[in-house]
Amino acid sequence: MAIAEYTRYIELNPEDSYVYTSRAETYADMGEYAPALADYEQYLELDPSDDYVYLDIAAIYANMGEHMQAIEYYDRYIKLYSWDADAYLSRGILYEELGDMERAVADYQRVLKLSDSRGMQRLVEEKLATLEAVTP
Repeated sequence: MAIAEYTRYIELNPEDSYVYTSRAETYADMGEYAPALADYEQYLELDPSDDYVYLDIAAIYANMGEHMQAIEYYDRYIKLYSWDADAYLSRGILYEELGDMERAVADYQRVLKLSDSRGMQRLVEEKLATLEAVTP
């Protein structure tokens, strides 16, 4: 029902960028990733200054199992917000899943430098210990 309401609103107000992100989030929550991505792209076309949406797009690609596309969006975001430990953690996880342990370790080490969260630091320390145990 929310999708239909967002769609009607967009038909009446096609230049209102915000509603595209709302509909994209709803699509993503429903597991309908292609229309979610289309709405995020439309949003970026209308409001290219909101680069936080790169995280949403990266998460969708990751959920789709398209890790390289997800990494591309994390890269874009990290170029702008190099202080964001969460982005490094997410990208590190993708690198690890791809088997690129060198890049995963680099991102995890960056998280340790950036994060003040003891919980995040423990998680990353555990990941690094696991990687060290399995990496020759």
